[in-house]
Amino acid sequence: MDEAGHAGTGLTYAMPFGILGFIAAGALGHWALALGLFALACINRVVQSVIVGWSVARDPRAVSFCWLYPLRDLFGFIAWTVSYTSRNFFWRGEAYRFGKGGRIAPLQR
Repeated sequence: MDEAGHAGTGLTYAMPFGILGFIAAGALGHWALALGLFALACINRVVQSVIVGWSVARDPRAVSFCWLYPLRDLFGFIAWTVSYTSRNFFWRGEAYRFGKGGRIAPLQR
């Protein structure tokens, strides 16, 4: 996948945008708007968990644990962001490195 595809992945996470909206609106003194933007991001993820998890996948845990989905969304964004800090990665117990031109090379064999 090219860099444009990776950059688009960051747009799939609602919680960072909710936090950014909270910070921006709060910095401008609009605390009601700040809380509203953060709440909308949380509600978005809870509703998505219920709709996709229960309605599509029929997973009963999707309803009982839907309150965890905003945290999962935030941690997913953090993991995605941290993935840009190194060219090394692990897959199936082996270490690899992204090289020039997107080539993948094992670090040890």
